Amino acid sequence: EGEEGKARDDALLEEGLEVLLGLVEPRQVWEEALGLYDLELAARAAALGGQDPREYLPLLERLAALPDRRCCYEVDMLLKRYGRAVGHAVRAGAAGWQDARTLMVAHELHPEAIAALRACDASDEDRSAHLSEALVLYGERLM
Repeated sequence: EGEEGKARDDALLEEGLEVLLGLVEPRQVWEEALGLYDLELAARAAALGGQDPREYLPLLERLAALPDRRCCYEVDMLLKRYGRAVGHAVRAGAAGWQDARTLMVAHELHPEAIAALRACDASDEDRSAHLSEALVLYGERLM
């Protein structure tokens, strides 16, 4: 049932997307699919919604080439979901800290960044330094 099951699931997904696209603006369906971080679903929603492949395929290919956390960060930035983006940047570790810091300050997301830092793996050696920096920046903002 493996191949048959997948074909049936694909057909149901396509049918569901077509119904949804008849009820909701295609751009909204695209953004919601992208917001699930499911690039394949986003591609199908864009294609069925009549978007120009020259618009969405390069973006999806660029996102697919990124590490998972970076991909999620980029999607959240595109959708202006800054609270989620700061969390993904924090969880990317040292590589994402500068983005998290910039976003935290620009959008006053100190509590979100601090919560994400506290939830990070304790073995991350940079976490403690980043948490201290975030707390200092938050204190400065409150003064």
